[in-house]
Parts: sequence; structure tokens; C-alpha cells
Amino acid sequence: MITTRLTRAPGAARLRAVLLALVAVACSPDRILEVEDIDVALPPSIEGPEALPSLLAGAIGDFGTAYNGGVQSSGLALDLNQVTLSGLISDELINTETFPTRIEVDQRQQQYQSNGSLRDAYYAIQQARGAADRASEAYYEFGPTQLGLAEALNLSALSLILMAENYCGAVPISRQTAPGVFEYGSALTTTQLLELALAKADTALAHARAATTAGTAAAKSAQERLARIVRARALLNLNRPAEAGANLGEAEVPTIYQYFFKHSEVTARQNNGTWATISSVARFGVPEREGTNGLPFRSEGDTAGTVDDPRIASFRRGGAGVGFDGATPQWIVGKHNKRDTLAIIADGVEARLIEAEAALRANDYPRTLTILNALRANAPLARLRGYLDANQDPRTLPPLLPAATAAAQQDQLFKERAYWLYLTSHRLGDLRRLVRQYGRGAEAVFPTGTYHKPGTYGADVNSPIPQAEDNNPNFERSACVVTQA
Repeated sequence: MITTRLTRAPGAARLRAVLLALVAVACSPDRILEVEDIDVALPPSIEGPEALPSLLAGAIGDFGTAYNGGVQSSGLALDLNQVTLSGLISDELINTETFPTRIEVDQRQQQYQSNGSLRDAYYAIQQARGAADRASEAYYEFGPTQLGLAEALNLSALSLILMAENYCGAVPISRQTAPGVFEYGSALTTTQLLELALAKADTALAHARAATTAGTAAAKSAQERLARIVRARALLNLNRPAEAGANLGEAEVPTIYQYFFKHSEVTARQNNGTWATISSVARFGVPEREGTNGLPFRSEGDTAGTVDDPRIASFRRGGAGVGFDGATPQWIVGKHNKRDTLAIIADGVEARLIEAEAALRANDYPRTLTILNALRANAPLARLRGYLDANQDPRTLPPLLPAATAAAQQDQLFKERAYWLYLTSHRLGDLRRLVRQYGRGAEAVFPTGTYHKPGTYGADVNSPIPQAEDNNPNFERSACVVTQA
């Protein structure tokens, strides 16, 4: 059974509507949980045990906005979210507009002093992390055996992982200790962020198992599975592949499990933000071997082409077929091509891919290939993801041929990760891992050379911390090295 939750999340004095869907091991939506539609949150409604659902809804809404939204809680436009930030710095997206703040991200030459797009994306993910932490603290105080605690911890862990993957190795973690009371936090390294995320995911897993909330067997399983994926992702980033792949099999995390954020057409804040920047206003588009090193996302995903891989499906924009800049060819992403398209955050496919990488690192390439080809042949998965032919039958993929060398095997695995996890804010972290864990040179994996607009690519391999953090006495600007994977 798929559980879809509709509620409103607190932002300032208001609770805004959010949708989150948790998919366990079923196949189609069958019910919507009804929650009171609150327009204004009075102070008593966000205090005490009764406030827990609202606080959790707020954390869900803030995370969804930071991850794949297009409008901040303040109502201002969010030019970048974590999906598009990762996509631009890596080879998933190409800039097709005129605004310098986003061009410099795509060009790997970011200016932390003046880039408002980067600033707002950073604020949004920090807000998501803070909302999740406030929700978990409230659950510890008023509902320590409720399942919502596990979800709040999972969301906090995910926020930390996104910051570890997408930002430099010096991310301040500050907190509000009381209304109007702010505590500056120290800047955590990439490793420290991931270790904190791992600890939260481990705790989330324990709480999901122990939760006593009545009638939540399926929901408990969903949060257990989410916690397993989150902890495995942290472990993979920490270069502990054997631990990452342990206890992550089909029995623990079914391949068709999904945890996703359900966007809506109701308000701009609920819209799919990646749809807004690609399909709606054509700021970003699908690249083709960007900067020499990029993957052939366009040619292998173009629905009018000969390969037409449904995982990276795209199509040429109508009319003149160019982006906002009036010159760059514009391909629209099929994955986020509607205002209300859901955004997968974690799923069983990621679990299988982590198992495949753990096998490769253990020098068991035959098992890696078996796992990858099983995913490609999985008809229920293809149907769940909407990979259907003209007769509405699932479109599976042909098997991969064995790769002959260790480098080719790595390339094969990371390409499969890139296509299965396309535009889910994994690609930047993967390119950084190719440098950090596999010994590749940054200029051998990131887009490089002549840029498609005036100039050349820079050397950035992550995103900088905005200048506002220079006010934090615990933050050292020199520790934020954007050229270090």
C-alpha cells in the first residue's frame, strides 16, 4: 500500500501545504490520509504533544522545498534546489539561460560573495535540517515512542548527507536553542557530517522498530527501509562499502520500495521546482557529454532518438527549440516534466546499486553485473516508474555486457547509478567519490575545457558556503575549499 500524507507545514506563523508519499512494497496509490487543513497556526497548536504532527509536517515541507522545490517558505523564488545544484555542478544539467548566478554554477566558477542563488539554496537546506532537528527534539520530549521521531531523524540525516555531498568540507551546523536565541555552531568536515548522519540514521532505525504507535506496521517498515538506505548512503560516502552493502538486501529493502516527495499544483511552493527551471522557463536543459567528460544524457535519453533510455527520457522543446537565452538547444527532462511530478528521495533501486558497488569493491564483479542486469530486467520496477511502451507494457532494458577492465567496470557501475538516480541529487556526490575513493583526477570526471558559453570551465567540485556565514565566529573561510573533492 502506498501512503500519501496531505498536511500543512509551519513556516513563520503559517502552516503551508505539503505532500509526502511513502511507498513500501505495493504498486498503486489506494488511499489518502486526511489531516485537518489548518490555515493559521496559533501558538498552542505548535506546542506540546498535540504539535508533533504539525512539526513533522513542517520538517517534511521544508525538506521537500530544499530538495526539489522552487519557492521558499518566505514566498520568494528558490532559483536552485539540491537536485539542480548537484545537476549543474556535475554533468546532469546544462545552463540554457542568461543569469550569471546560475551560469557560474554550471561553469564551476562560483562566487560565494555575491551569488544569491547559491545563498538561498544553502539557507533552504539548513532550514530543512533545523526543522527536522526541532521536530525530533519535540518527539523526544513529548512522544519518544511515536513513529514520527524516526522520520524526523531520517530527514535530518538526509539533510546532512546532501550538505556533505554538495558543499565544501566546512559546513557550520548552528541551532536555535529558544525563540530568539541563536547558537553558532562549528563547521563540520565532510566526514563529520556523514558520521553525524550515520548516527541519526542508526537511531532512526532503532526507533522505527520500537515505535508503539497503533496501526503503523506498513509505516514502520517504510521508515526502517528509509533508515537502511540513508545509513548505507552515508557509509558509502565514508568509503566503507562492505558495511554499506550489509543488511540491505531484498528482504530488508524491496527493490520497489520508494520514499518520495509528492509535489502538487495547488501553490507555487508545492510545485516541482526542477520542472519550473527546466520545463516552465527553460533555464536548464539536458546536456550531451558536457565538458568532454559528461555522459550522453541527451542522445541516449532523447525520445526521438535511437536509444531512448526511459530512465533519462528527454524531448526537444517546442517552438524554436531553444532555452531562455534564445540560443542554446533545449531538451526537456521527462522525469520532472509536470508541475506536480513526484520527486524520489530514496528507493530500493538505490539499495541495489549500493549492493552492486559493495560487490565491486570486494572484487566480485560477476555479482555486480548480476545485480545491475536484474534491475534492468525488473518489469514491476519499470511499471512502478512509468517506463511503459505504447501498449502500456513495462519497458525493461537489455542486459549489460561484461566490462573487461577494472576501470571499465567502474565506469559501467557509475553510469548505471547516473541513469537510475538521474536528477535525485546523487551525481555530484558520485563524481566527488570517483576522485576521493577511486583515484580519478577531477578534470577527468567533471566537465572541463571550453564552456558552451563564453569562457572555460573552472575547477570547483562542490558548492561554497555563502558569505553570511563569515559572521559565524566558529567558521573559517579558508577551510571551505571548493576545489577539494
